[in-house]
Amino acid sequence: MARMMEGCDVARQEHALVRRALMGVAALALTLSGMGCNVLSKLGPANCDRSIDANPPIPYTEGTVEAGVYMSATWDLDAPKAAQELLYFPGGMRYEIAHHLGEVPRWWTAYLSFDRYGSDTESLAIAAGNQVEVRDVDDTVITLVNATCSEYWLLLVAGGADTTPPDDLPDEE
Repeated sequence: MARMMEGCDVARQEHALVRRALMGVAALALTLSGMGCNVLSKLGPANCDRSIDANPPIPYTEGTVEAGVYMSATWDLDAPKAAQELLYFPGGMRYEIAHHLGEVPRWWTAYLSFDRYGSDTESLAIAAGNQVEVRDVDDTVITLVNATCSEYWLLLVAGGADTTPPDDLPDEE
């Protein structure tokens, strides 16, 4: 009988320890929830800072215009490697890309790659969602931001309303 009583005492002590531990966890959870999301997010992995303060727009003036279409890099595999290099585009990065069209582009398309020479490795894909967000478009620049925390390489293609045919077109008969 004495052994049975000792067993009950041990079980009560273990139960009391578990109950105190659960109460401590509940108190911690209540404390953290009252402090808001900022405290809770600091407990996990760090996210990238996508703010404009940490990522002011970088001017980019390179690229070419042919037949009314601007390209920040070429996908011509015969072109020099430097002309094929895409723009480094990590999370939060902002570019002010001078499109040299002389007017507000009527359309634009952003392509992304995980490789600096995406057209050379044939790993270009059209951006989707907030991978590339347009913040401003005017007759000189397009301002883009990578609103994700992923790292890419960017190719921007944009076109205007240039309806002037090239000089070297054959005459119609």
